[in-house]
Amino acid sequence: MISQSPTLIWIKWLNMFLVPRVMFRISASLIFFLFNIMSAEKIPTIFIFGDSIVDVGNNNYINTLAKAMFPNGIDFCKNCLSGRFTNGRTVIDILEQRLGAKDFRPPYLAPNTTGDVVLRGVNYASSGSGILNDTGLIWKLYYLEARKIIVTNIPRFGCTPFERDKNPNAKGCIASFNEDISSYNKRLKRLLMDLTANLTASTFVYADIHAMLKDILQNYRSYGFENSDDACCHKVGVHGGLLPCFSLSKICSNRTKYVFWDAFHLTETSNVIVASHMMDGGPKFMSPMNIRQLMYSSTVHPDD
Repeated sequence: MISQSPTLIWIKWLNMFLVPRVMFRISASLIFFLFNIMSAEKIPTIFIFGDSIVDVGNNNYINTLAKAMFPNGIDFCKNCLSGRFTNGRTVIDILEQRLGAKDFRPPYLAPNTTGDVVLRGVNYASSGSGILNDTGLIWKLYYLEARKIIVTNIPRFGCTPFERDKNPNAKGCIASFNEDISSYNKRLKRLLMDLTANLTASTFVYADIHAMLKDILQNYRSYGFENSDDACCHKVGVHGGLLPCFSLSKICSNRTKYVFWDAFHLTETSNVIVASHMMDGGPKFMSPMNIRQLMYSSTVHPDD
């Protein structure tokens, strides 16, 4: 049973309704949170499941090439391997802080993640993790008393430096790819409404990361950015999107002015914007409520 202290779980999940093209081209793009918050005044216990978007170092402890080596984490800490696929904090790092956490949830595979440390929350995310094609995990967590759930949709991956370099003849974002993603996201939103209606006392919140990134890219100068097309950490490709960020990569001079950190991931500055929208955003980005409202709310249903 989930503990009676406030609980937040972040999980990557792609379901059977994912359109074939999106499934083929995105192996790890959807994540969601689950809350079991008994008291909004208490700091929630936080469990994170996902991929490189929220990985904080689990891959440092397994035999894989998918490791966030320097210069990843360059703004997170000095002379250490943060395990994060961005220059600084991930979205979940920022949300943890805004929820009142004094430190970040440790990677599950770290040797010191034992005992009481686990009870305060753990990050299970691993870069390159696969796709789960059903909702069975949701049902299991629901029966473990997870009740308040935030699901993020798929972002505008057709605008990443990787897709821009992979499709050099296209002008701007890859519209057809983003259209496929939008089609999936609409199905996802309907599914969440159905789950809320059918799982007693549950609330599923739809976090529109797709709309958030679209807003950032269309208004990047208003957000203080100077570059919305290229990877800050780059080596190969017009947009720096053909290789991941690694030790031989070049780094842009001012990381706060770039939307994208590498071929796929956002900079910490972008992550701060996304976290702000998730925490306090209006219905354009969070439906039917944002994280702060969810924490202080009683469970609601669409028909109420």
